[in-house]
Amino acid sequence: MFPVFATRTAPRRQSGSAAVEFALLLIPLLLMAGVIVELGRAFWYYDALAKSTRDAARLLSMAAPESFATDGIPSAAALVVNAAHAAGVPAVLDADDVAVTCYDIDYREEACADNDPPYYLRVDVSYSLTVGDLFPVVFPAGSLAPLPVTLAPATTMRYM
Repeated sequence: MFPVFATRTAPRRQSGSAAVEFALLLIPLLLMAGVIVELGRAFWYYDALAKSTRDAARLLSMAAPESFATDGIPSAAALVVNAAHAAGVPAVLDADDVAVTCYDIDYREEACADNDPPYYLRVDVSYSLTVGDLFPVVFPAGSLAPLPVTLAPATTMRYM
């Protein structure tokens, strides 16, 4: 009896199949990478804006009552803009995009005035971001057009 050896069949011609498979997967992988980068940028801008509103609310919560509305609110708006620009948010943000709202003890809106500080104060910022500027992103409609998104973080604090 002779030992039985497994016979080896001749390999099939697959010399370019890996390149074709890679080419087919490259487009979805690049689109996913673009989505990740664009969403990361949006989260980064939102976080920077949220931190700047928190800093401005903290500044206003300790502002002098006699100059709360005349000096405190403009300096808080400037703080939001400067902190956002320092964090890398593009320069289209300005002081007009920052709003300060004053509230009484029952959380009813009231006018911000000097010598009459509020019980609560709220700093809002509104920033328009276009998702898809850096990398084209496929949106639910199937288009590659950029998508405008408004980031609107806010911080409410009690006046000290």
